[in-house]
Amino acid sequence: MKSFGLLLLLLFFLFGCATDQAAQKKAEGEYLATIPSCHNDNQCRNMWSAAQTWVAKNSALKIYSSSETMIQTYYPPKGCANLGYKVTKEPQGPGSYRFIIQVICRAYFGCIPEKFEAPLNFNKDLNRFSKAS
Repeated sequence: MKSFGLLLLLLFFLFGCATDQAAQKKAEGEYLATIPSCHNDNQCRNMWSAAQTWVAKNSALKIYSSSETMIQTYYPPKGCANLGYKVTKEPQGPGSYRFIIQVICRAYFGCIPEKFEAPLNFNKDLNRFSKAS
C-alpha cells in the first residue's frame, strides 16, 4: 500500500510539472509574439515611462537602477517568492526600440506571480498603453 501511495505522489509531481511546462511553453510563445516596441521619440519616451511605472507597481522589490536604457530591481534573496525584474530598451533601427523584460526567480517552489506569467503581463500592459497613447 505504501508503494501505491508513493507511486501516486510521484505521478502527481510528474504530471504537475508537465502541465506547468506546457503552460510555460505557451506563455513563452505568446511573450515572443507580443514584445512591445515604439517607433518615434514621443512614443518611446512615454512607453519607457510606462515600463518604469509597471516595474514599480508590480515588483515587491524596489528599483535598484534606472537609466535611459535599463530598469532593474534589487535581486531577490535566495528562497524568496518575489520576482526581480530587468527591463532593457533595445534599438531596432532609427528611432525604433523594443522593450525586453527579464525575470529573476530564486524561490524553491515557484514565484508570485509565476515566472512565465510576469513577462507576458508586462508585454500586454505596455502594448495596451501604446495603443491608448
